[in-house]
Amino acid sequence: MQRLAAEAGTASCPDRRAELQRTHEHAETEHRARQLVLNSLIDRLGYVPKIPAG
Repeated sequence: MQRLAAEAGTASCPDRRAELQRTHEHAETEHRARQLVLNSLIDRLGYVPKIPAG
């Protein structure tokens, strides 16, 4: 949200926008890595385990 607001604001500091962009890219990379681990686990197990809610 902050990144989108910074991109929309013409008066936003370029350094702040760059920092938010790096943070966003880092979060995307972490998300992709977690998805790869999860996919690997599911492939090895051969099924999607049931996880208790809560």
